[in-house]
Amino acid sequence: MKTYYERRRDAQKRWINAIQKSADEVSASAEFRSNGGDAPIALTKVPFFDVELVGVPALNYVGNTVFKENESFSQLMTEQGKFFTQVLYNVSAKNLSG
Repeated sequence: MKTYYERRRDAQKRWINAIQKSADEVSASAEFRSNGGDAPIALTKVPFFDVELVGVPALNYVGNTVFKENESFSQLMTEQGKFFTQVLYNVSAKNLSG
């Protein structure tokens, strides 16, 4: 009998495969290519974190861990991307403070 975690892992694999299949189908479509989509849609896998990730600093950690070396997200890791992230952080902080 499979354990809870084995069943969960197997279910995640099925969904990842379904998402990848859908991304491949969309990437191959004429509509996607006609909208300037030269590269296929990239599926980025995010590792499991054993703590709840809450707030902008945690999201910054995830971003650096997962996306920093990922070419699909290189435009977000530039100085302009960092500026955009800082603006979002400031707007969020302002909204939270009332």
